[in-house]
Amino acid sequence: MENINHTDLFKNGDARSLIDLIASFTVRSDDVEPENRIWVEWGLDFLGILIPALVWKRNHKGFVINPYDLYYHMRFESVIGLVEEGLLPPDIEAPLRDYLEGLPEFKNIKLFEESDEEYKTAHQQHGYRIMIFYKPLEQLSAA
Repeated sequence: MENINHTDLFKNGDARSLIDLIASFTVRSDDVEPENRIWVEWGLDFLGILIPALVWKRNHKGFVINPYDLYYHMRFESVIGLVEEGLLPPDIEAPLRDYLEGLPEFKNIKLFEESDEEYKTAHQQHGYRIMIFYKPLEQLSAA
């Protein structure tokens, strides 16, 4: 990869460039045991849904994106909050909503509460998908 300022991509890069940057720091599915490869693929799919939403908020609402805080914004509760805000255009919000509703045992965004046991499986499944980003984002924070 060419020598670029990673901070600039977080501040003003387009969604595709930011996704590519984060993915380049992420473990490749070929480097993972076969039974865990699906989590890498699902995590990268989620990244492709989340980043356009965050970039839209950055560009239209002054939202700050940086590698240090990005993992926080990937959290299950944060993704639900992003959809519930109602700020995103429908073409950006719909994939996030579809993602959440596609998680096992996810019931209804409007009924979600952090302590709700009914959402435990959906919460865990989401956690498995985003855990691949912890170290890459840590590396990007230090870069």
